Amino acid sequence: MRIETILKPASLEDAYKAIAADKNAVMFAGGAWIKLTLKDIATAVILDGLGLERIAVGDKTVEIGALATLNDVATHPVLSGLYGGMIAESCRRVMGINVQNVATLGGSVMGGYAFSDILTALLAADATLRFQKHEPMKLAEYLQRKVNFRDLLVAISIPLKNGRGVFRKIARTRLDFAILNLAVTNVNGLYLIAVGARPGVARLATLAADRLNEIHPVSVFDIEKAVADALAELDFGSNNRAAEDYRRALARVHLLRALKEVTFDDRQR
Repeated sequence: MRIETILKPASLEDAYKAIAADKNAVMFAGGAWIKLTLKDIATAVILDGLGLERIAVGDKTVEIGALATLNDVATHPVLSGLYGGMIAESCRRVMGINVQNVATLGGSVMGGYAFSDILTALLAADATLRFQKHEPMKLAEYLQRKVNFRDLLVAISIPLKNGRGVFRKIARTRLDFAILNLAVTNVNGLYLIAVGARPGVARLATLAADRLNEIHPVSVFDIEKAVADALAELDFGSNNRAAEDYRRALARVHLLRALKEVTFDDRQR
């Protein structure tokens, strides 16, 4: 990779101005995945030293700075317990510790990579993105946008709620990209279901979750119907890692297990 110009802004405002003024400027967080998408970069905007690595726990949310590394998230005491440690677990499942010490949460989000484990877990955690200029935006809305806007991601906000969560990654080896990943949460009877690496970018199965959200108490039959709804709602495809039919079969089995895990106690499963 060749970089022609490197800028190191002194403030968040200067960083925003740099990327807003040059549509070819590339923001560098950890840079772990940039080499997968770009060969040459005209201008690199380095975001180190701007305070974006902090993780702040408030009364209602935990704010994860965009430059917090995956290892920072994986080892944080609050995030390790939130939603059953789902977000922390998704970070631990990304490659090895060397990558986790470099890759950042913000880079994973803004990259919008189809193989991302992080996006799936954050969707199920109802994450909100906070930018330098734009109004806060739900991650689900950001991923659905057809045109990306030029702004600086400052933090990812996660609600601090008592709820159950499960993250699952299916891959050929511990260090491989996912064949399929999924995350499910149940917060006081309200479900969120996300599936990624289909091989498309992670998406919420909203119709399936809405079905469960209208039923109290939820039965095994209801969960089986919700899984069928999710498989009908989401698109699956083939690539060099797996065929479409295989991904659907994996999703059917693992969604059923995950939904049972966040719904029932051990004795009820």
